[in-house]
Amino acid sequence: MKTKRWFSILVVVAMVLAMSTTAFAAPKASNKIPDTCIPWGTEATNFAADLVAGQNITVGAVYIDATTTANTFIVTYKVNDPHWFLTEIHFEAISAGDEAYIQGPGGLIPGSFACKKSWDISEELTSYTFLYTAGATVTGFAAHAVVVHPEVGHMQPYSFCIVSGTDTDLTLGGDASIAWGPGAPWGSVATNVNNIAECPDTANYIWDAQWVTPTVADIGGMVDFEQTFSIIDTPTSATLKIAADNAFEYNFNGGTPVIENLAPDWRTLAGTDNFDWPTVVIDPNPSGWGQVYTYTDVLDSLQEGSNTLFVTGVNADWNTTSPTVNPAMVIYKLCGTSELYVKDEPCAKETAWGFGEDASGSNWSQTITYVPDTLFHQELTVPASNSTGVASDTLIASKQYRIEVSGTWKFVNWATPAIPDLGYADAGYSYRIPYVLAPNSENAWVSGDDLYSPYVGYL
Repeated sequence: MKTKRWFSILVVVAMVLAMSTTAFAAPKASNKIPDTCIPWGTEATNFAADLVAGQNITVGAVYIDATTTANTFIVTYKVNDPHWFLTEIHFEAISAGDEAYIQGPGGLIPGSFACKKSWDISEELTSYTFLYTAGATVTGFAAHAVVVHPEVGHMQPYSFCIVSGTDTDLTLGGDASIAWGPGAPWGSVATNVNNIAECPDTANYIWDAQWVTPTVADIGGMVDFEQTFSIIDTPTSATLKIAADNAFEYNFNGGTPVIENLAPDWRTLAGTDNFDWPTVVIDPNPSGWGQVYTYTDVLDSLQEGSNTLFVTGVNADWNTTSPTVNPAMVIYKLCGTSELYVKDEPCAKETAWGFGEDASGSNWSQTITYVPDTLFHQELTVPASNSTGVASDTLIASKQYRIEVSGTWKFVNWATPAIPDLGYADAGYSYRIPYVLAPNSENAWVSGDDLYSPYVGYL
């Protein structure tokens, strides 16, 4: 071992990761050393490149941190546009000769990259981090992704309002008529039926004529009405109000009929012109015809598109031939809402690259060049003779250092009373404990040439 003496140490910051848009090239190779790619919990923070989709849409960024292990990097894809999500990534840390395996006439081939991962769009993934170890010295990166912009839309509300009136059809043909006219005796009934704030259209009393015939006034009668209407997309709410002098039956779209103030077999009896009460019409008095029925359970009877409301009005027999003594009418109002999905932006799927330099080939692909860069130099003078500390300066916190030295000195306090020489080094060798950046299996002097990359030539 050489004589101990004062010496100077040139301390240089270890190589750090820097990104540039300088193109790189490497010779072809016949055997590619495999790379490894495993999920990682801590995101990279060192910006490497914008993540650009479709050549001109910046959807996020790629971050790459160098680790203290040779050719090993923490890589994070991060999408920060709220409309885009990751569905695939392909990543390659390019070493000399890799192009023979990852590039063809059309450009880079993401399917040949060492790191591959995919997700379903339903996961809505915006970030993914992994630890990547290259099989050889890295000269650049290729960061590919597939990003998807799901279709964007909204539910547009609509309302519908169907009222009895001249738009109501007679099932036997023709249009319904407004019954009685001004001064009709059912004023409070009409007010009640029309009392649905979100439905401004006005329902009117209807029959097949303004006045019933003397025969209908005497023995009673019935009129079948129908009204077809359309609902935009899916109905979401519906309320029906209906009243009649004296009774009614209704259904939607030919479904199960609902009857009010009528006997269960009323149609059979009405087929013989029997409209007696209480045999057919149960209550012919104002307590019957003055009642308004409200149905809030009709939504399931409605459908998107065309619908038809069928209503039958029934007038009870009465001992008169005067239409003003025994009038007849039906009045109804149906109000509801529906929702229609409106597409604002179509679904889009784009190829994205960590944006750097165009790769050769007919298709658009990008590479990011890795440039190890010396950012900081610090020259220190330290004492020999087993002293500790730094004589001329202080090392900067959080920096990684490579030590270039001459002379012989003690650089780490590994020594023990039994082995006092541990931690000594000269310009070419260091006396090291086992397996610390070197293959020695016992305490031994290790040449700097035998240290693991990237520490070859270190002490």
